[in-house]
Amino acid sequence: MVPCPAGAIKGQQWQVGILRKELVDARACRAKAKQLLLERVGIEDSVCGVCLSVCPVGED
Repeated sequence: MVPCPAGAIKGQQWQVGILRKELVDARACRAKAKQLLLERVGIEDSVCGVCLSVCPVGED
């Protein structure tokens, strides 16, 4: 398994009721994702695009 480049995985095992913050540092993950995107693509932020693909605004 490839280690998390952000070091965001906390090493806890998932179980019903566990909080996300106990599993992963979401802020560290997002910061690293932004950094990698900037380095590799030249932009600092993006969206997954699902909202754009289903939005009816602009359809004729």
